[in-house]
Amino acid sequence: MNEYQKTLYLCIWLEDFSISDGILTFIDDVYCDYHNEIVLALRSIGAVKSSNIIRDAINILPADGECFLKTSTQELREKMRKLDQEFCSYTDGKLCSLYRKYVVKYFNEL
Repeated sequence: MNEYQKTLYLCIWLEDFSISDGILTFIDDVYCDYHNEIVLALRSIGAVKSSNIIRDAINILPADGECFLKTSTQELREKMRKLDQEFCSYTDGKLCSLYRKYVVKYFNEL
């Protein structure tokens, strides 16, 4: 998978997980090794606000890699819940529109 394909893949999977399980499942369990790439992928498609939300969510994860739900306080859980709601409200608009613009722009690279 090249970088353009990976960008779309990460963004689409993040959106998919956020709808079904929330952003925490994606960033804490499934793609915990791709934090920087997820943030950059969202920026690459033009989802800057969403990128900032995910960056903020990543920043409250435990630094030692422990499970967020096992180690977090009620205050941090509430903050994560709010970030999840904010991400799911599509602050940058519908992501499918941004995917389309990205695909049109980088069609030859995909």
